[in-house]
Amino acid sequence: MLASLLPWITSTGIIGSVQSDAEAVSFVEAHFPGREYCLVADWTLIDVSVSDEQARMLATLGLTASIV
Repeated sequence: MLASLLPWITSTGIIGSVQSDAEAVSFVEAHFPGREYCLVADWTLIDVSVSDEQARMLATLGLTASIV
């Protein structure tokens, strides 16, 4: 089920989850309790350049240097 929540990359761009909003919320609440989240309909993903140390610090929090 996790694979259905992850973005898909196609020749025309990135497609987000194919789940309904209610299914996505239920999945996140069940698998990532207490974590912050938001549902976004029209989005762009920007990867941010950070130092190796900053990347390690983010990784310890389960995060990456990206902006939605």
